[in-house]
Amino acid sequence: MTDQRLPAEERALLAAVLDTFLPGSPEWPAATDLDLPAEAIRLAGLSVAGLAPLRALLAALPAGFATHGPDERETALTALAASEPAGFGAALQAAYNAYYIDPRVLAIVAAKTGYRPGAPQPDGHELPPFDEALIAAARTRAPHWRQA
Repeated sequence: MTDQRLPAEERALLAAVLDTFLPGSPEWPAATDLDLPAEAIRLAGLSVAGLAPLRALLAALPAGFATHGPDERETALTALAASEPAGFGAALQAAYNAYYIDPRVLAIVAAKTGYRPGAPQPDGHELPPFDEALIAAARTRAPHWRQA
């Protein structure tokens, strides 16, 4: 999915930012392995501020950011966290939101922790039978509303 709201050069910078936040490991995929830039753009665009804070962060990145090594990118982003907090926060939030809703990441989380994503009901936790005695006193009271 290509988002036309960001030009190609900004999407490339965003991919480098996301890979700095989520570089991956042998067990975990990197952000760009999951094509997260498109989803992060979509999620950031849903916020009240829209893409403006994210674009401000991308504009403030040093020249050649995408070609720098991981340590240089991390240093640059650490500095921008202080000078562009709204943009940094928007990028970080969009990155993590996009990463942890991806089915491939959720499958890894489930395999490692046993946590099964999704709603707990109706297929989730088994509930004990309801004890009607818990509401016996309430049933004896008169209604606390009036008929209209």
